[in-house]
Amino acid sequence: MDGSQAGYIVDLVFDKRGIIVAVILAKILLPAIKVGLILQVIPYKLLYTLRGKYYVLAPKTLLKLKRYLYTYLDPVVVDYTYSKRPRKIIGLAGLVFFAIILLILALMYRGIGMTLYLIATSIIITLPFLLCLALRVNIPGYLTVRSIVGSRVYDSHGYLIGIVGDIVMDITKGVISSFVVVRPVHAMSKAVEEIYREISKLVIDLQYISHISNGIVYLNIPYTRVLELAL
Repeated sequence: MDGSQAGYIVDLVFDKRGIIVAVILAKILLPAIKVGLILQVIPYKLLYTLRGKYYVLAPKTLLKLKRYLYTYLDPVVVDYTYSKRPRKIIGLAGLVFFAIILLILALMYRGIGMTLYLIATSIIITLPFLLCLALRVNIPGYLTVRSIVGSRVYDSHGYLIGIVGDIVMDITKGVISSFVVVRPVHAMSKAVEEIYREISKLVIDLQYISHISNGIVYLNIPYTRVLELAL
């Protein structure tokens, strides 16, 4: 705590009860795709707010030590925040290099140049999406805001009921209570029509989350029960 900027908050880590346990800071922020680089995990207990700003109650030197972070956080949170990220970045860098080679070959060999050009262009276009996936923090036993917002939501019977649009939280208390589900734009089904006939969004408590996998939120109750709770 020396008055210098520690970074940008890019994610929140919370348990299944909704209690925020840590924040993820990024030293560098890529605003175009809303992704942070050089991440650091900060225990939520070490943060306090003053005039709309967050301050860390610990020196930078200690925050770099895993042994120090272990005293405040589950080791799983600390280890998974930093693990595998360098390898993913190296893999993406290799993919960029491969795309550049394809572009060079496309200029050299005109016979197959268009095919190589299309392949290289496809790789480059998907890079922002791949970068978001590579830099997403996934921690077993915990949830993050980025792992939920934008995810598809399915009920216990496998019906798509919406897309997570927002999180309901109380930063002062350090609690996330529920998440907001909105109507999927390109999905038409009996469940979707029935749910959004009278309401524009659903607010679902965290206790009804069964699990989250690959950008999908699975509930432990059917959509009929979700609708009853909403009404």
